[in-house]
Amino acid sequence: MFSKASKDKDVTPAPVVPQPQEKPRMKQSNTMPSIVSAGLQVTGNMISDGDVQIEGAIEGDVKSRMLTVGEAGSVKGAIEADQVFVSGEVIGKIKAANVSLARTARVSGDIIHEVLSVEAGAHLEGNMKRLHGSIQERGARKPDQTFVAVKSEIKNVAQAGRPGAGGPSVKVAMPE
Repeated sequence: MFSKASKDKDVTPAPVVPQPQEKPRMKQSNTMPSIVSAGLQVTGNMISDGDVQIEGAIEGDVKSRMLTVGEAGSVKGAIEADQVFVSGEVIGKIKAANVSLARTARVSGDIIHEVLSVEAGAHLEGNMKRLHGSIQERGARKPDQTFVAVKSEIKNVAQAGRPGAGGPSVKVAMPE
């Protein structure tokens, strides 16, 4: 098996195959959320590039990619995120593309949103305003521009006579 003849043979080393260089690691979006546990009270602003879950109490502004306020959680301050899920209490303004209020949610403050969902039983005190950026990009008119257009059309009808009595009639189409 290990004879002298095999040692005398010319052994050529195997060719070296270049290994692909390791790609730099990208920031993972599916990492664990930062958690403010029940019983923990934080005073001050929180800023995170990732997800934040609040089961305790925050007194300050919170900015993150996704924010979840649990049933026992509370935030007293402004919230800014891509997505906000509220099951607990928020006292302050919420600004997010997607806002969901569970039936146990208690919100006192304005909500600025693109998409808003509210379960039956949720308590909401404040104004709701839709973000205009995405609507304007699709070519829709601003709500106050629509109001001015409708108001001027109604004024024109009133000056021309009653609708249906020979005067012009107005059909109002609201942007979707």
